[in-house]
Amino acid sequence: MNAPNQQTPRGRPRSGAFAFLTRTGARVSEAIGVNAADRQLNRPRSQVLLRGKGAKNGSVPIPSDLVKGLKTLLNERGVALHETRPLFVGTPRPG
Repeated sequence: MNAPNQQTPRGRPRSGAFAFLTRTGARVSEAIGVNAADRQLNRPRSQVLLRGKGAKNGSVPIPSDLVKGLKTLLNERGVALHETRPLFVGTPRPG
């Protein structure tokens, strides 16, 4: 399996999701539930809110290079930072 091509509109979100999973240690189910508004950038260190099973929620630090990549991804999708729209969405498979 090849790495997602970051030069394509389909590859950038996949690459961003993979980077998010590996850099935060989030489970796929937690990452799917993250909204743009769950990013907490007004703290000394950027964080993201992860919602686990039941009422198990927690904030996880995110490195600055990942913050930059997520901002770019959201800008491409036209999602404002305060919206409750998901960070990661599925893409349709061709034909």
